[in-house]
Order: sequence, then C-alpha cells, then structure tokens
Amino acid sequence: MAYFAKQRELAEQYAKLYGEGVLEVDIPKSVYDARIRPHEVPYLSDPKLIEIPVPHSAFDVLNAAISRLIGG
Repeated sequence: MAYFAKQRELAEQYAKLYGEGVLEVDIPKSVYDARIRPHEVPYLSDPKLIEIPVPHSAFDVLNAAISRLIGG
C-alpha cells in the first residue's frame, strides 16, 4: 500500500510529518478515474481533504506515471 494525497495541502502535511518531500505524480485522467479514483477516501483528521491508499495491484499505474520529487 502506498498513501497519496489528492490536495497539495495534505501532501505537504505528510511531508512535514515524515520528513520527506512531496512526490508529484501525473496520471492520465482516464487511467486515474478507472484505477485510482475508486480508492479515494476522506482524510480522517480533515474530511475535506482526500487521501488515496493505493493498493499494490495499482502500482503499475504509479510506475508508469511521470513523477517528480519536490523538496525533501
């Protein structure tokens, strides 16, 4: 399982908590809608934010995506 945030605000909270940077990932909308969006859940500490626990079965989407580390 890999945890992602839909909003930059939550990603930055993760980065601060874990002492890492933000990994920005570009996924085509059609692929995101079909493979990643079903895993979106409200973040427990702030339900207006969306957390995305991506299961191992969808790692191929992450591995094929263009990504860049910001900060860290």
